[in-house]
Amino acid sequence: MPRITPRSPIKASNHFSRLIKSVLDKRHETASHKTYLKTMAEKDKFQEWPVKRNLQEYNDCFSIALQKLRLGRDIPDYLKRRYLRTKEPVTVLDLGGGAGYFLADLKKLFNSQQIPSKLESLSLYDNLSPESQRLIDKKHIISASEQKLTKKYDLIVDVFSAINFEFDSVKKNLILKYSYSLKKGGTLLLAGIYKSPESKNNISAHLRKQGFIAEFIDQIDNPFVNDKKTVLVITRK
Repeated sequence: MPRITPRSPIKASNHFSRLIKSVLDKRHETASHKTYLKTMAEKDKFQEWPVKRNLQEYNDCFSIALQKLRLGRDIPDYLKRRYLRTKEPVTVLDLGGGAGYFLADLKKLFNSQQIPSKLESLSLYDNLSPESQRLIDKKHIISASEQKLTKKYDLIVDVFSAINFEFDSVKKNLILKYSYSLKKGGTLLLAGIYKSPESKNNISAHLRKQGFIAEFIDQIDNPFVNDKKTVLVITRK
């Protein structure tokens, strides 16, 4: 696929949504994909998540990667640096927000530091806690493959959730769909995806061809799994 010229999040979202539909149709996976999403929504309903999915656990997933790439000490530090440079409200989208603890923790921290923020959560089922409902600015109850993106973000994060749980046939286009909804210099953090060397090389090469910086980083110690994990860090130039 040729490199896409700069376009609005809406146009990019529509473009990759059409590609996803085309792939599912071509592989005769459309019906099974709909069934799969319903099944995953039921699991989400009963909160079948590894742990609480709070800020500390997200930092455990990504801090080492952020430090290695000199983006910040952890997620709040990365976002604070963005704010100090841009002087614009920090925008974050959590793909698979669960009860919303990560975003709620982040909002409380930024409020204490007087950093304006717009924090959004995506889930298949509305499991937000009462506190998260109050603190999170917007919730999207929809799948990643169906979401229509209308704005750009400083940070999009997926911790073993929306993109990871999708069909392998649509993951590449989903990653590109969200990558094109990053602000200039914004970052997409993915934990636990594309573990084989061949798949890592393929997606890295494709993202770089599209004009993104893409790095896979293996690191140890992870609250979600006991062995080595893979983190994909994508930055929009």
